[in-house]
Amino acid sequence: MRSAVWIALQFIAFQLYSQNVNSSYEFTVNWSEQVSGVNSKLNCISAGQYNDVNTAFICGSGGVVLRTTNAGINWINISGIGLPSDINLVSVSNVSTNILITGGNTNEGAAVYRTTNGGVSWYRVFTQQSGETKIVRVIDPLYCMFIGNPVGGRWSIWRSTDLGEHWDSSGTFLPQSGGETGYPNSFSIQPSSGKMWFGTNNYMIYQSSNSGITWTGQNIPEQNVISISSFPELICGGKNMYSSTNHGSIWQLENIPGSGNINGILNTGLVIGINQDNLSSCPIFFIRSSDKIYYSDKGGGQDWEIKYTSAEGIYEHINGNGRNVWAIRNNGGITYGRLDMITSVPPNNYPYSFELRQNYPNPFNPKTTIPIVLHKLVGVTLNIYSSTGKRITTFEGPRVFVAYDNDMNYVHTIQYEWDGTDYPSGVYFYEVIADDYQETRKMMLVK
Repeated sequence: MRSAVWIALQFIAFQLYSQNVNSSYEFTVNWSEQVSGVNSKLNCISAGQYNDVNTAFICGSGGVVLRTTNAGINWINISGIGLPSDINLVSVSNVSTNILITGGNTNEGAAVYRTTNGGVSWYRVFTQQSGETKIVRVIDPLYCMFIGNPVGGRWSIWRSTDLGEHWDSSGTFLPQSGGETGYPNSFSIQPSSGKMWFGTNNYMIYQSSNSGITWTGQNIPEQNVISISSFPELICGGKNMYSSTNHGSIWQLENIPGSGNINGILNTGLVIGINQDNLSSCPIFFIRSSDKIYYSDKGGGQDWEIKYTSAEGIYEHINGNGRNVWAIRNNGGITYGRLDMITSVPPNNYPYSFELRQNYPNPFNPKTTIPIVLHKLVGVTLNIYSSTGKRITTFEGPRVFVAYDNDMNYVHTIQYEWDGTDYPSGVYFYEVIADDYQETRKMMLVK
């Protein structure tokens, strides 16, 4: 069940005008190698889903599935009973605490497996055979869908309304253009808007504005769109990298170092806007099919550098959430990066204050948004309580940065979305703790 909470952190891009604001910032990344316990080719990492930024999942060749609940200090192999060892897994996701879905390819075609006990045992929920192996491209936890290469002249787009138990392609028809196919990790979604994109090998990406029901093709100068990041800017990579600030209507070529395919792009979403940059100024990472991780903390442009080089292995995918960054390799290697410092020097007359705002809508059924305004680098804890004072859930948010607009007003807001589907009507309370600030408000669930 998508029970208690699915919390989406929404970072908002701002414009910061240096001529009016005396501020500075610095992003520091500390790197380390984590122990996977396997030497298989790792294909996909899913991070920051459901409601825990320290939980992540990795899948790979040989039916490998790994999980961490402590930001990678320990990785546990959950390739349990029922998951075959001859499947090349290319996508993994959790749709609740113990319900996970993974998918990939065998010699017979594509297959999707599900577990309801955290990986102790798995069972197959979908199979599609075809003349050529079909890639299962993505399984998304919020919208519970996956996309595969075209079969019979149409893209394979399947959805589930019961957290992955059953799958249906009704109403998701998207015709194949020519002989186009796609890439496993070439998919991105904006949870707050429901917009999503996936790439092809045909100078084309497809966009949906209604949670994957209908799709529109968008031309792009890059033939092979192997990787996509869509938050806060749309960035696509193949041999080259292109960015767009208007959802793909106009593309700009980015000047990046290195050679080889861009296997992954991670835009952290920690944003301070700079007028002269096409990309907002923020930590952006990308990997090529090499042993290097590239990095920019000023929105790209000319400001790229090699941030880390592995001792061995080729990077296959990069992902993260908040301050956590993971990059996985073809030899079982996992590189972890920690964004340890995000600082800003505010103007002297800046008013320091927190603000917990009223949730909206209120009353609500079944979802509501809780906005919080913060003023400095700080950890955030959100608690949800029933009317009897019983704590339903706790979410530990990442530390966030500071930004100011040109009138020296603080404009940063974090928005949490709470889903009360599995709770009865009544009064609930939400409490936020941030540094020395604590406040509680009331909200009403009406079904």
